[in-house]
Amino acid sequence: MAESIPIDSEGLPLLGTLSQIELRSVWKKEDRVFTPWLAKQENLNALGSVLGLPPLIVHGMEVPVGRYSADLLCRIANLQEISGQDQFVLVENQIEASDHKHLGQILTYVVGLAKEGNSVRHVVWVAAEFRDEHVDAVNWLNNHLEGKISVFACRVEAWRIGNSQPAAKFNVVAKPSNWTEEVRSLDAHQSSSGDAERMSYWEAFAQVLRSKDGHIKLRPEPPRLGFYTFTLDASKGAYIYVYRVVQSKVIGAYLSLQGVPGVVRIVYERLLADKIAIETELGEELMWAEHDPDKNYRAQIQWIDGDARDESDWPRQHAWLADQVIRFYRVFKPRIDALPAKEFLEKEASVPL
Repeated sequence: MAESIPIDSEGLPLLGTLSQIELRSVWKKEDRVFTPWLAKQENLNALGSVLGLPPLIVHGMEVPVGRYSADLLCRIANLQEISGQDQFVLVENQIEASDHKHLGQILTYVVGLAKEGNSVRHVVWVAAEFRDEHVDAVNWLNNHLEGKISVFACRVEAWRIGNSQPAAKFNVVAKPSNWTEEVRSLDAHQSSSGDAERMSYWEAFAQVLRSKDGHIKLRPEPPRLGFYTFTLDASKGAYIYVYRVVQSKVIGAYLSLQGVPGVVRIVYERLLADKIAIETELGEELMWAEHDPDKNYRAQIQWIDGDARDESDWPRQHAWLADQVIRFYRVFKPRIDALPAKEFLEKEASVPL
């Protein structure tokens, strides 16, 4: 059914005014706001879609490279299990015009990551605008690194219609000349990766969860990945993950605190201080873990056996996974909602320990 659009007295459509917004008014800080925002799966999907990349998964934020830190390191979803090797994607971002400093950082990170065994296959340089000499540099790199590394220059913009919420828009400024052929190659890998089976698995799971609790927000379409995520509070970096590991024949669930450096540490510490009450309400112990200091924490329930390839066992697996999501929502959501707002947690996180 066509969407109804307001009309004026002459019967003509009433349209809003499209206006561009200064990036700093949307993302106040590059490292503490823009990078965590970009690392959210829906925003990463939007960036990857514009570039023609398959689905990406965050491997790490502010990844140490010698004395420096790369903004965002991702990998192409499911490629490891298909081809036996990962393809890493380095994302370097700035919310100003491109500069020589960031170009140099990109080259430094690519070399440093390769030395550490994380060879980068694709580089994405995101900036508010690109100077001509930097576009020329990206094109030069693509011409001389053809078949080894693909480099993209991508402009980020913020727009709104009237007084609407801002929306991000990505525009590709430079890319490899043979990118269409590379995309076909990646698509060939992805099409054989079992996407349809994973989507069927999570769609069946979503139906079970919907029947048990109709208030928990589900994704518009099932993921093509080995996990399903639920947002508790993105501003505090709090998410619920349920997952399946086909090779190990297990399924599990955990609370993930990630994407908002400093803030997630405070949230984790507050929850850990309430560990006894939380585990009493859940009815079992959790495995509490710091995966990356100040950036990535988990509280994980003990996984159970479950072969995701055995469709006859899906009802049991999905009922168990749905129960974990409901329990995690019931126990963690009120506690996280009761914590101070993000800006207050940021202030607390900035106080020296």
